Amino acid sequence: MVVANSAGGETRVTLHYDGGRHRYAPWQAQPGSPVQRLAPDQVTLAPDGQAATIRLPAAPVQLLIAQPPESLDDVLAPFEARVRAGQLQRVDVGHSLARRPIASYWHRPPAARGTIVLITRQHPPETTGPQAFAHFTDLILGDSVAARAFRANHALMIVPLANPDGFVLGHWRHNLGGVDLNRDWGPFTQPETRALGEAMVRAAGVAPILAVIDFHSTQRDVVYAPPRPSGPDLGEAMLQAIASDLDGASIRIDRAHNPGNGVLKSSARDRFGVGALTWEVGDDSPAERTRRLAEAAALALMASARSERTMR
Repeated sequence: MVVANSAGGETRVTLHYDGGRHRYAPWQAQPGSPVQRLAPDQVTLAPDGQAATIRLPAAPVQLLIAQPPESLDDVLAPFEARVRAGQLQRVDVGHSLARRPIASYWHRPPAARGTIVLITRQHPPETTGPQAFAHFTDLILGDSVAARAFRANHALMIVPLANPDGFVLGHWRHNLGGVDLNRDWGPFTQPETRALGEAMVRAAGVAPILAVIDFHSTQRDVVYAPPRPSGPDLGEAMLQAIASDLDGASIRIDRAHNPGNGVLKSSARDRFGVGALTWEVGDDSPAERTRRLAEAAALALMASARSERTMR
C-alpha cells in the first residue's frame, strides 16, 4: 500500500495486490454520518486489476484505514449467549495450527431424525455469506412454532468460524498452513478440515446427515448445488427458495459436481449421499435482500423437513 498527499491536501491510497485482484468496493464514514460507498470517480483500477488507487478529499479529521472491527469473540458471541441460555452446547472439535479452538455449536434432541450442518468463514475476508448464515441460524434457533417443531426432530451442527487462524491474522483465503480449506475436504491435510470432517462422521453415526450448507461470498449471488443424489435432500427445498425471484433479481444455480476437488459440498455429497450446497452471497448484495433470502431458505428447509418423503 502506498499513501501520498497532493498539494491540495487530497490523499491518494494505492493498493497493490500480490497474486490477486482488486475485489471489494471501498467505503468511507465521516464523523456523525453513515457509512457510504466512495464515488466511482474516486477509485481507479489498473488495467490488470492488480492495483487500485483511491482518492480521498482533504478533510480536517484523522484518516483511519481499516475493516469494520470484528473480533473472534464478536463472531462467536451470539452462539455463546445461546450456550449460556441452555439452548446450544459448545463442542471444540479440535484446534487450529495456532492452537485456537475450532468451535462448533450443537443442538441434539433425544430422538433426532437427522443432522443439519451449517458452516461459514472458511475464507476470512468474506462477510456477506456470514451475514446470510447469521439470519439463517437466527430463524432456525428462534422461538416460532415452526422452529421449535424443527428442532424437536433434528440435530444441528453449527460452525460459525471454520478458519480461526486465517480470520484473526487477516488472511485472504488460507489458514495458517497456507492452504485454502475449501480445497482440503478430501485430502484433509489441515487440522481444521480434519477435525470438522471427523465431527460430521461422528454426527452421522448418531443421526444421519440430511443437509450440509456452506456459506460464502463472491462477486455475485450464486448457489453451487451438485445434482440431487438418491438419498434424502432437505437442501433441495431450500435451494428453490433461494432461487425464487423475491425481488426481481435472479440467482444463478450451478449444478456442476466435481468429485475429488476438495470442496466441502462435493465431499459431503459423496461421503454422506445427501444434498450439499455452497451458498455464495454477492459482495455487494443489499443487506435486506440477503436477510429475506436467508429467512426464506430457512423456512423452506424447515417446511421440507416436515415431509416424511425427505427422511431416510
